[in-house]
Amino acid sequence: MKTKTIYEFNERERFDLHQELETILPSFILFLPESFYINWLARWRDKDDKLFHPSNLIKGDVLKKYLKIQDGPILGKVINYLSMELAYNRLNNFDEAIYKGKQWIQQNAPKCD
Repeated sequence: MKTKTIYEFNERERFDLHQELETILPSFILFLPESFYINWLARWRDKDDKLFHPSNLIKGDVLKKYLKIQDGPILGKVINYLSMELAYNRLNNFDEAIYKGKQWIQQNAPKCD
């Protein structure tokens, strides 16, 4: 099995890294090669950069109401998916979030007949 470097990460892996390292990201950035850390540090200083400051557009209680789902792993996965969509600027407002959340559930939730 080949180990990936940070430069080979896909979107999901990069998003997960930023979520996991959010509190220590500035320290981590200083260990990157200069060509990366200058850009990454500038992005970390930008509080509006959603990848470097992962957040949620909609709280779980609101998602439960509009998507008609309960607490559990599906809700967590939808929240994580929407947070990633926001981080990569593919989500702009509440209506888009609800629409994408419904799509995600239709495509990914277990089907019970």
